[in-house]
Amino acid sequence: MGPTFASPTYNKTFIFSNFICIIEQKNMMYKKMTSNISEIGKKALELSAYERGLLIRQLIESLEEGDEEENAEELWIDEAKRRYVRYKQGETSEKPANDVLDNAKTNLK
Repeated sequence: MGPTFASPTYNKTFIFSNFICIIEQKNMMYKKMTSNISEIGKKALELSAYERGLLIRQLIESLEEGDEEENAEELWIDEAKRRYVRYKQGETSEKPANDVLDNAKTNLK
């Protein structure tokens, strides 16, 4: 009698098969993406130097914008965790929000 659905052998085989399928799908996506990038690169090289410069600027700006947005949320979450840990350890004290805002307004004057 072969492995049943609940047997460890079946589960390992099933997981391994799914893993292989995922890897093959990723490889196919990578190959398609690589060929698309190659085509775009060829077309970009047909542009004038000025047009390529504009394209480069747009690409760099798009990378910078994405990093800020993606990292900002992660950085704020990390900061909130650090502040919470410091608060729980008694390293900081709590203050009413109105007092903090009044103090900030006074310091800005």
